[in-house]
Amino acid sequence: AKYDRPVIYTFFELKILDKNGERDTAGEQYHHDLLDTWKKLWSDAGWEPRILSLADSQKHPDYDHYTKFLIESDKMKNIPQIGTYNHLCFVRWLAMAAHGQGGWMSDYDTFPLGISSQMGLNLPNQGRFTSYARHVPALLSGSAVEWNRLTRELFDMAIRVEPEHLLKTDFYSDMHALKDVHDRNPLSLEYGIGGKEILVTSYPYTRENKVYCEMLEHEGILAAHLSHAATRKASEEGVLYIPKGRTEKDRHFFAKTLVRYWKIQCKGGTDPNETFVR
Repeated sequence: AKYDRPVIYTFFELKILDKNGERDTAGEQYHHDLLDTWKKLWSDAGWEPRILSLADSQKHPDYDHYTKFLIESDKMKNIPQIGTYNHLCFVRWLAMAAHGQGGWMSDYDTFPLGISSQMGLNLPNQGRFTSYARHVPALLSGSAVEWNRLTRELFDMAIRVEPEHLLKTDFYSDMHALKDVHDRNPLSLEYGIGGKEILVTSYPYTRENKVYCEMLEHEGILAAHLSHAATRKASEEGVLYIPKGRTEKDRHFFAKTLVRYWKIQCKGGTDPNETFVR
């Protein structure tokens, strides 16, 4: 019998680039490469990956109400219209709340490094809403009730009218809102498990293709968020090997490479395709 696989959700919708409503078709292949890799690596780790979209957000009963506020709010100068990047970052929360199952959500540049399906089936912190990279929503979990509660708190924070002097940024994102929710009431969400965040936000290499297994073990790291910034930093520091014909944009390739080397170097696995480990 097929054992139960926990579901890991992500959100994707091709963003609109400007007020003319032009979609980012130039970047489409790049996103699909990353999404395909995200699906494969989570599936290989024993999870069932599912991709939510704007259509899922629109199933939420408050979608129209919140979208109207986001677009009209002075605080949200950076959301000119529906479908722009920052609008999508907010409404992905509605997609998670709307499907009604709760569970796990990650960015599609967050990849598993040993996060077990068993842990996936038994939500940490008794199902209380948890973010595994502090206020960066790269990996999140919670029960359905908790997703509903936190999504409302996040939007209420985003659409609150703030005195002008409190607006520290022209770019107010869901990340800023999550930080503000936590700052206002630290009990509103958990940061990690027992103070440990389980998510590494940089490439865990000590040198080219040499995985820092001891640190991953010691810190209890179970996943990696390989952002644009992390990729650029690893490249500049000389710990990320970029083969000929590849560029910093090929994060799907670097994710597959990292997971492969992690299995070999940290978990004692073997790779039939392996020719060298630098």
